Amino acid sequence: VYSAPNNGDAGNGDDNEWVSSDGALIMQQFRETLKKRWAPEALVGRRLKVRWAKGKFYSGIVSSFDPETQKHTVTYNDGDVRSYRLEKKVIEWI
Repeated sequence: VYSAPNNGDAGNGDDNEWVSSDGALIMQQFRETLKKRWAPEALVGRRLKVRWAKGKFYSGIVSSFDPETQKHTVTYNDGDVRSYRLEKKVIEWI
């Protein structure tokens, strides 16, 4: 499941640019919209679920962003810490 962060800055409110007819976000639109509307630093502090192997989602929080590598650090509820380029991951904002 993909979705835009729900932080009140969604722009024009056109939900059609986010969700396809089957309810899944088109990845290319996600990348483009994320780059345009939300500075990477603005995602720090957001709660999310990241899909891991076999389709299982794990919950955590975006704990930091490194502008040099363009990676966000996710601290999972179980204490695990990983860094990702979020636009390459399947995520769900919670």
